[in-house]
Amino acid sequence: MKKILILGSGGVLGYSFKEKFFLEKYKKKYKFVFINSKTIDLRNQKETIDYILKEKPYAVFHLAGSGGGIGRSYNKHASILRDNIFMIFNVIEGSRLANVKKLILTMSTGMFPEKAKIPLRESEIHNGEPVKYNFGNSFGKRIIEPAIRAYKEEYNMDIKGVIVSGIYGEGDNFNIKEANMLPAIIRKIIEAKKNNLNKIKIWGTGKPVREYTYAKDIRNIYMKTLKIKKTVNYFNVSSLQEKSIYEFVKIVCKLVNYNFKNVSFEKNKPDGIIKKTPSTKLFKSIMSYKFIRLEDGIKNTITWYLNSKDINTKSKAKEFLV
Repeated sequence: MKKILILGSGGVLGYSFKEKFFLEKYKKKYKFVFINSKTIDLRNQKETIDYILKEKPYAVFHLAGSGGGIGRSYNKHASILRDNIFMIFNVIEGSRLANVKKLILTMSTGMFPEKAKIPLRESEIHNGEPVKYNFGNSFGKRIIEPAIRAYKEEYNMDIKGVIVSGIYGEGDNFNIKEANMLPAIIRKIIEAKKNNLNKIKIWGTGKPVREYTYAKDIRNIYMKTLKIKKTVNYFNVSSLQEKSIYEFVKIVCKLVNYNFKNVSFEKNKPDGIIKKTPSTKLFKSIMSYKFIRLEDGIKNTITWYLNSKDINTKSKAKEFLV
């Protein structure tokens, strides 16, 4: 049985790998080992390399990262850049020394230049400055591209980068101060519903367009990536299901039966990049995949959140969902 290390298993993508149905499906072929920040500190070189050498896995999925929504990335550039670079090279070096056969690293469309042409093509990663509010995280992800090239050229490693954008789903981070846009909106609207608030504010104008991809879909694509030829270095992955932030808010309001008219947008707050649709031409040439419908994925996420231990309420999902 081949062992796969899931580094960063505490995040939304890592959580999807723990689904019982998924584990049952692969139980005869793979053994998944879940690693989070409580297990090892991936920023610590010796600790990370020693652990990977001890486990001797067939594959490593590096899902961990220092980031978050605009509220955190706006003021934490140094911390985010430093932590991401430490983790990336510690994981790559540990995988090299342990002769890991397959290494998959998680990249992000947030690393693309602010003025890059839409759709975002993989070849445009380094052609310009990223958006200012996110430059620490952007450069922390961009470094993965030359790292893949360098380690392939010098050590002939089989490394691939999966460039993702908005990942959402069960097990997401719903901390308002650190969460990405969608989980932050979900929590804010659910709490407004629970507390009978007739007025809530959402950061920005609501005009920026975002595309989100369900975590379980990304997980399935990681498994398919194990079989991709070594010549592919990195590629965009997206469901290409796009909506404005305004529309996302409207969808969540509908699903939890909260009056959308109670929502106002803080137009004095930064919007970030207005649109960052990736090109999926390369992805589609590599594999075919049918993504879950956006509204269904958001409904699943809301249901999980309402029934999780993290929410301080006795209400069940069925009382909120229409």
